Amino acid sequence: MATFRENLQQLIWNKKHPGNKLFEAFILLTVVVSMMGFILESVKDIQKNFALGFRIIDWTITIIFTVEYILRIWSSTKPLRYISSFLGLIDVLSIIPTYTSLFFIDLSYLSIVRLIRLLRVFQVFKITRFMGESRKIYRILKKSLPRIVIFVLALFIVCVITGTLLFVIEGPSNGFHDIPTGIYWAIVTLTTVGYGDITPQTPLGKFITGVLMVLGYGLIAVPSSIIAVEWSRKKRKRSRSLTKPHTESLE
Repeated sequence: MATFRENLQQLIWNKKHPGNKLFEAFILLTVVVSMMGFILESVKDIQKNFALGFRIIDWTITIIFTVEYILRIWSSTKPLRYISSFLGLIDVLSIIPTYTSLFFIDLSYLSIVRLIRLLRVFQVFKITRFMGESRKIYRILKKSLPRIVIFVLALFIVCVITGTLLFVIEGPSNGFHDIPTGIYWAIVTLTTVGYGDITPQTPLGKFITGVLMVLGYGLIAVPSSIIAVEWSRKKRKRSRSLTKPHTESLE
């Protein structure tokens, strides 16, 4: 039994083990099948004709993930660390909805939790190795947050002013029934989405719309430039910290 546990540990956790890639490929295939089943099940005609098949697929995948979860705990050298980890929580959350359906029949809304299974791809491809880079981005965003907040606040003020102006200029007859509707129009126009459900009809309203559209092109550019400047500043600071010891050693 001890030998079997050691072999299983190598298979699941050792990335250099020859069978590890096959094991991860099988898990990835299971995740893909699960997601395809979840997507197709949302189509009423397909769900009606293949309801039993979807049920069988869901239970099969849930059993596979359950067995895998148990084996990961059993073969891990630090099981509590795995259980409380991000990927461990994803593993257990991905199997809860199916078992819950045994006790609560009308609990279909929990099926959306099955989307968590898609996060298993992070585990398969080991994208967590890039968490260090994501922490750098988080620190940069944190430093840039005050300037971004001011920028977003300024945009909101612009939307309130222009929305109010269009409410006064256009009025309910042209679809601007109240100021919140005008603000909604301003946000849609400023972001260059342009649904077209509300459109100004007066010349002045069209002029304000054009000005707002032009301002919208800078909507993404400004926050991006703020983050880029902070990133460059952090990179230069790191370069100086790396070259400084080398310079002092030469002296």
